[in-house]
Amino acid sequence: MKSIQSYKFLNMNKINYSIKEFGIVRNYIVPKYIKSKGSTFQKTNKILGQGGHGIVIEYQDRYGNQIAVKTLNYAALCKNTSGFLTKLSKVDKIKKCSLKLVKQKCITQDNFRVGNRYITVIVMEKMAGDISNLINIKPPMKVKRDLIYNVTEAIMCLQEAGECFLDLKPQNVFYDINKRGRYIFKLGDLDGITVFNTSKSHQFTQYAGTTYPPPETWFAYSNNRRIKCTKTHTMWSLGLFILMVFIPEFNYNKFYWDHPNVKESSKREVKKLLKSIRNFITPKKLPFLKTKDLNKIKNIFIIPSKQKRRPTLKSLYNIFCVQNCN
Repeated sequence: MKSIQSYKFLNMNKINYSIKEFGIVRNYIVPKYIKSKGSTFQKTNKILGQGGHGIVIEYQDRYGNQIAVKTLNYAALCKNTSGFLTKLSKVDKIKKCSLKLVKQKCITQDNFRVGNRYITVIVMEKMAGDISNLINIKPPMKVKRDLIYNVTEAIMCLQEAGECFLDLKPQNVFYDINKRGRYIFKLGDLDGITVFNTSKSHQFTQYAGTTYPPPETWFAYSNNRRIKCTKTHTMWSLGLFILMVFIPEFNYNKFYWDHPNVKESSKREVKKLLKSIRNFITPKKLPFLKTKDLNKIKNIFIIPSKQKRRPTLKSLYNIFCVQNCN
């Protein structure tokens, strides 16, 4: 079987896909076949992932090429990876960023319906898996640092294209292993991206928009008002992600959007909770960091009124870079 690297997903925007027949898998309406020029991909029995609103299934053609197909059970705002890349000004930047994002293409039009049910179908490059399982096997420190470095760079690419990634979590970061045995990390689930600081900016509350919302959107500070997504919001989820990767005992579930900490805490309780996170981040837990870099990580978890003191993506990019950084 050919490796995923041999399949030319960089040209995905030039490939036309069509759906041939539908079936039912776990109560989801899914395509039986995905057709493209010269190939027909057939649904296998391998389910790659499933959430509250959709399912991801492996498809394969007769040559052994594989793709992942996500089917959502509603009419979603769907975006193509190529659309983000074309917003970047330099050719070398486009090439670099194309290696950091999971390639995807929407193959259903807006409000696509099968019978009386709306669905959205997205073709994606197939990766080996998401990093939630990889974290559990405790990879080497260099792999962890490379993971954060690549995720940070992917978010930087999106921000340069004017996009805000709202839902950073282990299930949305994917990995593959190249022929040399090196891990390749990419950011996926790109339908969770919205535009920065325009009249069309995504505005979200603690109940929608992200799995781990920043404290300035929690009830104590927002009173359930809608708040525009900004770069400092992205830093919060990246900070939690760093702790998830490097400190397995960190209980990130108490920052889930539906947790009482998020829904019910007073300002005093939120302040106390954020202080406990900063105290939790010690040199012993992150021994590879210099004192000034450790303090930058701590500043991610500052009180909402001082959120502008959170570090920039570029500064975190420099902290976690292992080699060949520029």
